[in-house]
Amino acid sequence: MVNGNILGQMHCCFRRDRYNLVLGASRKIMTVDEMRQLVKICYTAETKSAAMRQMHRVLSRERPDILSDAGISGPTVPLLSDLF
Repeated sequence: MVNGNILGQMHCCFRRDRYNLVLGASRKIMTVDEMRQLVKICYTAETKSAAMRQMHRVLSRERPDILSDAGISGPTVPLLSDLF
């Protein structure tokens, strides 16, 4: 456990028009468009580490609440890797 969050646990499920994302002890809702953006990053990046850097950049700009609540401080944090 780090900063009150359980590392290594990630779960995502689709509910009608949104995704319920569970990262450690944090629960967040993402729109279909937000999830599509992350999926596109994963498919178009040349490497996993490049995808993780891009996902971290996008989330810090558009959804910093996800990063802060899940305790994701950088692109190499295991929970972000689980999203890949």
